[in-house]
Amino acid sequence: MKKAFVLWTVMSVVLLCLTPACSTSEEAETYDIRGTWTMTMQETGESPEMYSMLLGGDLSMGSAVIGSAHNGTYTVSGNQVTIDMDFGPVDIIFTGTITSNNAMSGTFTATAAMATGTWSATR
Repeated sequence: MKKAFVLWTVMSVVLLCLTPACSTSEEAETYDIRGTWTMTMQETGESPEMYSMLLGGDLSMGSAVIGSAHNGTYTVSGNQVTIDMDFGPVDIIFTGTITSNNAMSGTFTATAAMATGTWSATR
């Protein structure tokens, strides 16, 4: 009888730990940033500028177009986004945080011009 009780207790604990409540790993939220955005860039010490931004591809990477002539790529990892753009003689790297499927923001660095600033995008 004792063996049956111990076996039943052990099996109950094992089954309970197989339920989602005992899981220790959290699933990362998946963001879908594909589509059209309104982007605001503000170089340090300058007035903000607004652009239209189009992102297309899959959930983790794809192509980016800012304005009508600036092309680049984006990558997403969890809630972090990187957008690498060609602005003529200057490459601009935007890094930031996705706060929802409709909002993201961060900082940017213009490589050749040594300019920095902040950016945000909404839709």
